Amino acid sequence: LQIPPVICTEEAIYQKIVTLNIPPGGLDLIYQRCCRNSIIQNIVNPQDMGSTYMSHVPDPALVTNNNGAHFLNVPPLVLCNGDNFVFDHSAVDADGDVLVYEMCTPFHGANSVSPMPQPPNGGPYTNISWGTGYGVNNQINGTQNLQINSSTGELICTPTSNGVYVVGICVKEYRNGVFLSEVYRDFLLYVTNCSTNTIASFADDPLGGGQASAGQSIFCNGTTVNITNN
Repeated sequence: LQIPPVICTEEAIYQKIVTLNIPPGGLDLIYQRCCRNSIIQNIVNPQDMGSTYMSHVPDPALVTNNNGAHFLNVPPLVLCNGDNFVFDHSAVDADGDVLVYEMCTPFHGANSVSPMPQPPNGGPYTNISWGTGYGVNNQINGTQNLQINSSTGELICTPTSNGVYVVGICVKEYRNGVFLSEVYRDFLLYVTNCSTNTIASFADDPLGGGQASAGQSIFCNGTTVNITNN
């Protein structure tokens, strides 16, 4: 399927090495912005809803050395209406810790008065409000709800309604059965009608290379048939 060419996205990567003293209970890394796209249809008042992106660093009493989970792939921006969508949303952990995936409700964050607070607002953070008919386990209209395999991170869906949807994905990290950290992903998916770029058809050869008498059509004459691939 061919995605409409007018849809695009911008990516920004922030990198820095810092040394932190992790307090008892752990530390949350927070980034907040406001506001969300007004055309989002699965949450209430999206133009008044901010975003809080968070990663939790575990309590040093639980583990002295730890790497957080890292998602391997960036989700596609566009889903095609009616298409069976399958996406590898798995993450990796350098320490070999057990990763558990789940759908989650994204966090609300900054507001229009302070769209990018520095430092960010402290928690606990409130969740966005799902619109009527939507919820953590029904984030996109579809014959198959958007869902993720808790063990593999495989994300699947068969969308049935065009629109713009907020999606929340979480991955939790466990070592020896002890919860260590959690990483949230909060992003948009566009569902639209996609045109096909393949045609499964061919031009037939009704004469099959043979000769037809007046008033006759020869559809099978010999074992060789010429097919023109379209």
